Amino acid sequence: MQMDLVRVWKKIFIEEPFQTAVLTVNALRPHRFSSNPESLIPAFHKDHKLMDILQDVLIVLRCDQRVFLVPSLLSIILEVLQLVTTASKSLYSSIALDNVCLLSVFCLFLMDLFLTSTEMPQSTEDHLGSLLLTQQTAVLQLLIEKVAIEESDVEEGTKQEVQTLICAFLHKVLITDPILIKLICFQTFPLSVIPLLVEGIPSLHITMEYIEEMLQPKNGHQIVFAFHLATSLIENYPLQKKSLSLSFDLFRLRFPRFLTFMTFMNLVTA
Repeated sequence: MQMDLVRVWKKIFIEEPFQTAVLTVNALRPHRFSSNPESLIPAFHKDHKLMDILQDVLIVLRCDQRVFLVPSLLSIILEVLQLVTTASKSLYSSIALDNVCLLSVFCLFLMDLFLTSTEMPQSTEDHLGSLLLTQQTAVLQLLIEKVAIEESDVEEGTKQEVQTLICAFLHKVLITDPILIKLICFQTFPLSVIPLLVEGIPSLHITMEYIEEMLQPKNGHQIVFAFHLATSLIENYPLQKKSLSLSFDLFRLRFPRFLTFMTFMNLVTA
């Protein structure tokens, strides 16, 4: 039944992609499934339009959260997300050509909200690139959070299918723009999902190049994250062990107490 639903949806999606995407996003919004009848009253004027979604692709992921526990519906949402993300890039690129000053002001506003770097881009192209990277990393981080399924009543087979779908989508995005891999790693994400992501996303092996940089003593949480990431990389890619050993040797010489603490914590949690 679910596969039939997906098959029919994809046929319609191929014929009318944007119209189908908008209808799908609105149909899967949380208020559609609310147990409170009053929440359905304003549904008509709350529905999103295509331009709303293209300007903020995160709207797609603000659907009813149960969608992320149903593989068939999740596959549909990911199809929509891929379409609107590509269209959103084209939209902002056209804005850059039509109104350079307006885009620069808009990008500066968004970067002030989301970015912590003190180095601000100088050209319009830099503004546009930073805006798109900010949007993409926000999408990736939300999807990464969904990999850690905490609901206890979800069957193991369903859980694995959901994780496989998300990892496949993440890999497709990351492999086309490797800079995103570095960005999400320096932003970090829940330690519990690192083994799942390293195993399910082949492109994450590139993070080995950033381990030494992440071990710099600027952020304690980032250092702990780097150790967990390096451990998963070594377990999944044994040949990476020699490449990572130099970084750990340098770190061991500079921070012996911290390394002892990490070893102790690994023994305790093992």
